[in-house]
Amino acid sequence: MSITRIIGGTLTKAATGNIDIHATNGDVHLAATTQNNWYGEENGIIHHDYEPSHSEDSINNRLELTLNLFFDGTANNRNNTEAREKNTFAYQEKSNKKNDSYENDYTNIARAYDAISIKKLVNKPKPLKVYIEGVGTTDLDTDDALPMGIAQSAGFWNTGIKDKVKVACEKGSLEIKYAADGKPVDLLTINVYGFSRGAATARHFLDITNISYTVKVNKEGYFILPGDMMPMRYPKNEDKTKPPYPESFDVKLGYFGRCLVNNGVFEIKDVYFNFVGLYDTVSSHGFSHNNDVKDLGLDAVKKAKMVFQLSSADEYRENFDLTNIQSAGLKGLELTLPGVHSDIGGSYLQGEKERSVVFKENYFFGTRDKHFNFIPNTKKADAFKELLVNEGWYKNDELILEYNEDDRIAFLVGTRILENTYDKIALNKMIMVSKQFEVVYDEAKEKKKTNISDPFIANVFEQLTNYSQAVMTHRNEAIQQNKPATQYIKESKQINYQDYINDDDLKKLRNKYLHWSVKADQFGLGPRFDEVLPVEKRKREIHNG
Repeated sequence: MSITRIIGGTLTKAATGNIDIHATNGDVHLAATTQNNWYGEENGIIHHDYEPSHSEDSINNRLELTLNLFFDGTANNRNNTEAREKNTFAYQEKSNKKNDSYENDYTNIARAYDAISIKKLVNKPKPLKVYIEGVGTTDLDTDDALPMGIAQSAGFWNTGIKDKVKVACEKGSLEIKYAADGKPVDLLTINVYGFSRGAATARHFLDITNISYTVKVNKEGYFILPGDMMPMRYPKNEDKTKPPYPESFDVKLGYFGRCLVNNGVFEIKDVYFNFVGLYDTVSSHGFSHNNDVKDLGLDAVKKAKMVFQLSSADEYRENFDLTNIQSAGLKGLELTLPGVHSDIGGSYLQGEKERSVVFKENYFFGTRDKHFNFIPNTKKADAFKELLVNEGWYKNDELILEYNEDDRIAFLVGTRILENTYDKIALNKMIMVSKQFEVVYDEAKEKKKTNISDPFIANVFEQLTNYSQAVMTHRNEAIQQNKPATQYIKESKQINYQDYINDDDLKKLRNKYLHWSVKADQFGLGPRFDEVLPVEKRKREIHNG
């Protein structure tokens, strides 16, 4: 909006008090063919930059919004965890009190959601945030009825990846509706975050926003969205020089755009996908996982300005393949940190007793002791036990052999009491990188969520920071040198965290903090390999996404 005044003679403005002239989004130009004359008392003419004392002082008519979408991990639910902590009726009635979403700690997705600022800053887009509960869960209700191993391997039911994308679209569009308050949105900036299948869901959300279609509007302004029965009415144009209604309009952003229209948001002039923050993307959608990248469009991350993924180095369960961020090219940064899936994304409880069948072996032969008791031949299990002790995962007395004599199966069982403070390292990394791309956090909440009080973990954090800085420096140099994306990615993979951490510290980290996610006796949670392999060969399959 502008105001132009052309005066044929003299323009005089006088006031007994002050006259304030502010240009909140531009310059003030005063021009004369002879002189600009300024009069004031001594020291009374002051030149300085103007900053509005309050955002309401600004007359900038642009409406800019930032939407932050947080997709939690499989079987994780911030609201259910909170219900357990408060011992609510929902927890008492809906939780199995054993291994469901109520029994988990908060993930790094939930922590970052809590720390995000929604305070409107001067000359900054208004920030909005939406939390979407993890696959397999519903707020304050029972988790999916499929057995845990099957549910986690399949990744769907009535609360699967595509269902959670719908939840994000519906909740996100409502936030925009309330923030826009009937006004056109000039710029919508979108940041997405996800852990596990939540990371796959975040990526699928980006994919569905590629869909657009045209809807016809009749002379009275009514239209029907594809698949709907009930007509809606387009807002009437009050400008008498133009037709009251358009002949048609485009619905962009797929189902998200449809939800926006359903909520009365018809005009978003520009959409900008800014930051994508991922913890260990695992899709495992359906029962065949080799085509998830294509089926879910997991390479849609390439449309964002920046993609940052933290991956786990020690996860090798059969149904937990990793999807990398290769399609992002030089816009992507991936760090591989020690630990398994939820050591990176969070959810483990403090001081939890972990019992894992780390290996199983069928035996057919054996020997007899002096009392003629049968001793099974378990060479593989014995070798794996020795290997895990040498690598630092377990102490010798933390691993024992148990037998199913009827089926002649030997189980190598590991039992430990573990700390959960290590996952703060990944959270700190994520917040640090996201802040470089204008993601704003509440300072007090961020400090509370990211604080590392464990001195050993603080030391490990410092060592791993040297690793992350090496990867970031390599990326910066690749950008400056205009390296091909394939070369940058190949070289990045050669930078290994193990070159930056003390061996004794790594062994202590493995034994006291890092979990063992493989459950060799549970369907869907078993290992990818049955062989005895050292840590550098116990790796999962990685899909290019």
